[in-house]
Amino acid sequence: MEHRKPLVSTAEALHRVFLTGNLPRPFFYPRLSHPAQHHQKRPASFVSRRFVAAQPSTQFGPPGRRADRAVPLRDENINARQVHVVSAEGKLQPAQPLQTILSSFDRTTHFLVQVSPPDADQIPVCKILDRQAARAAERTKAKPVKNAQTMSKQLEINWAIGSNDLRHRLKKMVEFLGEGRRVEFVLGPKRKGRVATMEDAEGVLSKIRARAEEVEGAKEWKAAEGAVGAQMMLYFEGKAKK
Repeated sequence: MEHRKPLVSTAEALHRVFLTGNLPRPFFYPRLSHPAQHHQKRPASFVSRRFVAAQPSTQFGPPGRRADRAVPLRDENINARQVHVVSAEGKLQPAQPLQTILSSFDRTTHFLVQVSPPDADQIPVCKILDRQAARAAERTKAKPVKNAQTMSKQLEINWAIGSNDLRHRLKKMVEFLGEGRRVEFVLGPKRKGRVATMEDAEGVLSKIRARAEEVEGAKEWKAAEGAVGAQMMLYFEGKAKK
């Protein structure tokens, strides 16, 4: 291994320290200069996500409406010079200037709405609607339609069911049918315990049907599926409420 001769000998270093009081100057590496960093202005299009989410979207309509549901264009927001108007009788009228149509009706009680996108001539189809009627239709549309018949209930019974449990299930069936609902009975063999005989199974089936017949207007709206003593489905329907 090659040994290099030190730049300052031990004797010379001691001499400088104790006799002259001078210490060898430490060697400093030159500091590299970095080019000045200029702060670049962010483009106007850069906005944090949090800020964007906090702003109401007006892409498809006034603030408060959901941006994922397109709102039909109305009045001056209709991007066309001329429009076709559908009359109250459903007839398509010749194209007229948008401003002419807007000045032809009372803007406080009615509004113009685009019902069809522009055609090849860039002329959309529009309709004049009553504000109160449109609001009423919107409220009706927003309310979910509750139909008791479509709200079916399912009851499970095994062929070896006890008398008390069967009585409880039949009571629930009568309740649901009285409300005008549909009831589906799922019958099958018991997984563990006593195995029902064919006589037991036929007895359960007859009790279910007899109890359903006691409910006014109730009926089997669909043919039974499966086999007695095995897997079987029964379909009952109560009388619809007016």
